[in-house]
Amino acid sequence: MNDLNVTAFAEAPGASHPEMAGCPHPYERAPAIRGGITRLIAPSARLVGIVRGLIHRDMRSVSGLNPAHLLTHYCVTPAASLSWYTHGAGGFVQEHPRDSTSGLWTPMPATLLASGVPTEPSVTWMPEPGAGYMVVLWPDAFKRVFGLAADVFDGQTVDAFQHLPVQWHSRLGELLEARNPEQVMGTLEKLLTTPPRPPLNAAYSEWQVVARQGRAWLEHVALRASDLRGASNNAHTRLSDRQIERRIKAFTGKSMRQWKSLIRDEAAFHLAAERGSQGQARSLSDLALAAGYSDQAHMSRVVKRLTGFSPAEFTQRYRDDESFWLFRLWGG
Repeated sequence: MNDLNVTAFAEAPGASHPEMAGCPHPYERAPAIRGGITRLIAPSARLVGIVRGLIHRDMRSVSGLNPAHLLTHYCVTPAASLSWYTHGAGGFVQEHPRDSTSGLWTPMPATLLASGVPTEPSVTWMPEPGAGYMVVLWPDAFKRVFGLAADVFDGQTVDAFQHLPVQWHSRLGELLEARNPEQVMGTLEKLLTTPPRPPLNAAYSEWQVVARQGRAWLEHVALRASDLRGASNNAHTRLSDRQIERRIKAFTGKSMRQWKSLIRDEAAFHLAAERGSQGQARSLSDLALAAGYSDQAHMSRVVKRLTGFSPAEFTQRYRDDESFWLFRLWGG
């Protein structure tokens, strides 16, 4: 249950590629199902600005699943994460190099996983129905709280206990002991507490809220980058736009332009999901213009890069495939 660059992990020292019997091809399809527990829980007031959401999924009560039902697709999104399985075990799957009809499974490297901002789409698979949690965090908050370098973990998933500072280990262990989402959220408050931020205006639609959240976060990062106390003791010194850009990249590992693009792309996904749920069958060109792309071709290239699929195929899989459950959950 994590975002990661599969190649980066597959090439990591000690990574193994077991010939897991029954591992499906990462693009194998299975119809969406009902049953089990799939929840997206909003952060408590004290965690707004740090945690984007808590995902809880438990498929143990669902019968009649085939292997492809246990695939999960992830896209590139401006988020870091902490994740763990409470029951069962999962791993990343990619096309088998010797059999183009099946998948090659790579188990997760640890019990508690830390992931940086993903750099390409990925797919996971569980051999048996299981359960687990994912804490989705704003990337700068994740790195600031744990005192990490700006670009650490980006495109990778690692053992949290091995790579996060040792002083956090006992508190991270409490996450693994939490028995329900409410306990997880309470533990996160103890772990990540910052002063609360004012709530967003509920009058905005979901896709506008996502865009505003992203822009508000980016404005906060820019404000930190332009803070003269961190740049000079001279009160009359002003930072140039280029200096601010450099500091933003030092804080977050990406440029302002890259973050603006990711925020726009995620908001476009929510806009498409919102229109679909309301039965608005507008063309892709209309959607592209409404979301801020130069044209439909521009949007199509971005969708392919972020999800691995064309807009038409992504739309169909989003609607029909069980492995796209996370997209449907995040899209509301």
